[in-house]
Amino acid sequence: MDPKRVRAGQLMQRRVFCVPPQMPVRELAKKLDRRGLEGGVVVDGGGNLLGVVSKSDVYHYQREGTRGPDALAFFRQHLIDGLSAASPADVPDLARVRDIMRPSAVEFPENASVDRIAQAMRRRRLLRVLITSGRKVRGLLTAMDLLKLLES
Repeated sequence: MDPKRVRAGQLMQRRVFCVPPQMPVRELAKKLDRRGLEGGVVVDGGGNLLGVVSKSDVYHYQREGTRGPDALAFFRQHLIDGLSAASPADVPDLARVRDIMRPSAVEFPENASVDRIAQAMRRRRLLRVLITSGRKVRGLLTAMDLLKLLES
């Protein structure tokens, strides 16, 4: 397949982990952990894109919510054991996803050429972008998807 002719809608992953903005951060952390995911897409009740949230957002929230020696202990543990060592139970359940999400996401329409998307991903050093139709999330396109296209 010629990458200049392939459209995002043809190559994208259609299964996207979406979460509502009112979900407790603790619940998000548990779901990400259980599914082995690094993040998710925040959508409203109508499936409209609101933003993105990642494990690093959860850890940043955890760090900001911790003071004094506890913060130092948290970072020592994660610098030694890696970020995935944090327990979802460590996250206070007062915050909601809307409190920690990033309200912007890099998105492209379904009819965008993967060639154009690849250029943008390289320039901005992105590993994934969202594929949308209007404000509706339709899929996800990753650097690995682009590499698989080049292999075929």
